[in-house]
Amino acid sequence: MRKLLELVLLPLAQAVFKKYRPLTIAVTGTVGKTSAKNAIAAALGKGRNVRAAEKNNNTEIGAAVTIIGGRSPGRSVAGWLAVLLKALKLLIVHNPHYPSVLVLEYAAERPGDVSRLCQLFPPQIGVLTAIGATHARTLGGIEGVVEEKSNLLRALPKDGWLIANADDPRVMAVLKITAAKVVTYGLAENAHIRAFEPHPSIRRDSERGLFVDGTAFKIELAGKTIPIFLPGVLGTPPVYAALAASAVLFALDENQLALVDGLKNVKQEKGRLRVIPGIKFSTIIDDTYNASTVSMLAALAALQSVPIDEGERRLAVLGDMREMGALAEGEHQKVG
Repeated sequence: MRKLLELVLLPLAQAVFKKYRPLTIAVTGTVGKTSAKNAIAAALGKGRNVRAAEKNNNTEIGAAVTIIGGRSPGRSVAGWLAVLLKALKLLIVHNPHYPSVLVLEYAAERPGDVSRLCQLFPPQIGVLTAIGATHARTLGGIEGVVEEKSNLLRALPKDGWLIANADDPRVMAVLKITAAKVVTYGLAENAHIRAFEPHPSIRRDSERGLFVDGTAFKIELAGKTIPIFLPGVLGTPPVYAALAASAVLFALDENQLALVDGLKNVKQEKGRLRVIPGIKFSTIIDDTYNASTVSMLAALAALQSVPIDEGERRLAVLGDMREMGALAEGEHQKVG
């Protein structure tokens, strides 16, 4: 069924893409793609008609469904027929309400995945979140991961933009291969757009005990300081997502106040450093979506950042990190 979908669905999605010519923002990296995508869509959604990929629809078929509109029907034949009919309708009858901006995730499990997505649906803005050992087994080690993620940089046009994480040495090492304009973000002083003083927003009450409301920090940009609050999440990964959104606004010459308003309602995905009230005066930091060295270390740092009183404890419940091939033992030792 997948082969049939690729044969029929991808050409239709390409045709829709070429007809409506939306500004396309492609997000790639081994961690942080979905959070960055959601933050970018929330920030841009204040002044534009924006569509972002549902959940983690980051394959060729997932991108095609996003471009056509709607959710992936899974195994439903009738659902896929409805998607195909919707694509045909978009091609036959012009839809004046079609999104002016698409925010897509470009994932890679095998060599050539990112290149293929860029060929099918060329982006004007690329976001590179981080490069770690995820999918190292199928991509040929960490060098293969770097090579695959770098394909987004090669695909960007000269008048396009690359939004890059200044705190990741592997990201910074590949910037020279892009012809696009570059803006960096991070906690480091050399970042064009910088966050500082990130900290958990804590409150206590007699019934619930300690409770984390979210994460507060400040963004420094062009000599200005912007206070930001992210409700319901903890740690630096959500901060990086907000910074990526700020960098996209900067590239598009948009007012940064859209970031402040948009992030108040940003969609926080399940299992990505979400704060959940637990039983018996406990607070759970749910980071169960997936595991990589980068995300595990970030989750442990988030746990450590929460101040506790005497008699209180911090507990970490850890699972395996998969798809790392020969790197698995060393990466697990780093987390240990």
